[in-house]
Amino acid sequence: MAIFNKKNNISWEEKYHMLSERYYKICDENRELIKKVKLLENRIKATGYLEPKTRQISSEDILYIKTLRSKEKLSYSEISKESGWSKSTVCRVLNGAYDND
Repeated sequence: MAIFNKKNNISWEEKYHMLSERYYKICDENRELIKKVKLLENRIKATGYLEPKTRQISSEDILYIKTLRSKEKLSYSEISKESGWSKSTVCRVLNGAYDND
């Protein structure tokens, strides 16, 4: 039972120092998070969405996807793996969403 009765010999000064360090670290992290939130809010106000679209599908890719489906009879998943486009993009291509482009 003696093991459980040992008292932690940390003085109040040490405990105060540890807690104040932790407090300042949390405050710094909070400031960084607030900066990130403000940047995201500004991006949303400027663009209307969080991340800008980075890839636009080309006419060659559209033709390639349609060829894979018609000639090779591949599934949407197989076309997605082969072409590098998501299954939802493959679906939109095959359903004619990009035919007007």
